[in-house]
Amino acid sequence: MKNELSKKVYDKLYQEYEDFIQKIEGLPFKKVIENAYSITVRQEFLDMFYFNDSFSNRQLKALLEIPNVLDYLYNCWIRTDGNLFTIISESLQDKFCDLAEDYTDNLLLKMKKNNNFNLFFDISNVLSNIDYFNLCSDLKEKFDIEELDVIDINTIFKSNDGVKYLYNFLNGVSNDARYKKISETNVVAYNNIKRIKTEILPRLQKTMNKKVIKNRSEVDR
Repeated sequence: MKNELSKKVYDKLYQEYEDFIQKIEGLPFKKVIENAYSITVRQEFLDMFYFNDSFSNRQLKALLEIPNVLDYLYNCWIRTDGNLFTIISESLQDKFCDLAEDYTDNLLLKMKKNNNFNLFFDISNVLSNIDYFNLCSDLKEKFDIEELDVIDINTIFKSNDGVKYLYNFLNGVSNDARYKKISETNVVAYNNIKRIKTEILPRLQKTMNKKVIKNRSEVDR
């Protein structure tokens, strides 16, 4: 009985879909494009009943009482909080994460050949703690970066005066009253200030000096 009911409902939906498509086909091309979403959703409803046999007899009988099931379901759908964009986005979220991880891994593999890779890594570690206390918003905004990882540090280095800006930024943070106060009770912050002053700033200064020498040699040519 249930299979017979399922077939009746599907046949009803199929005929409604065919009638709907015929109406759409008679519209101007622009109107057909505007109805693309409603066509897609109705097709999804039709497929749902074709591949899904989990509906109860009462559900199927109730649907048979509705004059136009597809119109009813479509109107219910567009009044819900959910939408096709949300469903597609959620269903692909894991894939997006996988793509981002592969993209990052490939970039890191290429960057390991960079002479400044270790410096990038050290700066990234320092900034991760600084960012925890919301002190990196200006840096992120200026260079349009999010993670403050090795890849983002490389982006800063490649920009005009990026190394100089990073030098001044880290120097400012190491002397920032708020961060110094935090370092009194936070061991990582305390060690960060020490690392910035004794390790990272001298290395950044050395990098800036090399750039100056390189630019001068290019001018002389």
